[in-house]
Amino acid sequence: MIQKFFNKLSRAEFILPSQVAAEIWCGFYPQQKPVRVIPHQIIRETDTDKTGRLKRLNDPEYRPSIAYLGYESYNKGLETWWRLTSEKRFEHHYTFRHFGSSGMNLPNVSYLPVSFLEEGPDAMIRSLKKHETDIAFLWSLCPETYSFTLHEAFSANCFIVTNPFSGNIAAQIQGNSRGIIFNNEKE
Repeated sequence: MIQKFFNKLSRAEFILPSQVAAEIWCGFYPQQKPVRVIPHQIIRETDTDKTGRLKRLNDPEYRPSIAYLGYESYNKGLETWWRLTSEKRFEHHYTFRHFGSSGMNLPNVSYLPVSFLEEGPDAMIRSLKKHETDIAFLWSLCPETYSFTLHEAFSANCFIVTNPFSGNIAAQIQGNSRGIIFNNEKE
């Protein structure tokens, strides 16, 4: 059915939101060329004043905050998040938060509801900034072709923690100082 559709398009150009999406597309439809990548958003360095954050992070009493963003989903690394937040060795070193909606309530995690439907399209960014979030835990287990949550975290000046299987999240982190890619959960 899809091939019939493609056969009717003699000069189509396929536009994708990321290089990861283009690679996935070309893997499934190698004969469908040309493809072009046009990102939804272009990541630029922020020019915000970072002195407040630096003061916080240099305070030996300060516990950096790590946040899971969005809906609970196993594909987004939820089980890894649960294991991370239940590690006794971390509970006195970090503050754990979940921004979004949740059905689970873990004892070491503060839950902060965020709804773009009720609070507007920049609700997550405002909430991350308001609660001075340092690190966004974006542990997607499937290759993201685009991650709006990544851009929200970047807009709030969060450092990103991810893995090499997260697709466009890892691709956006690679080669810059805005995050780290761990090879696996243990690392």
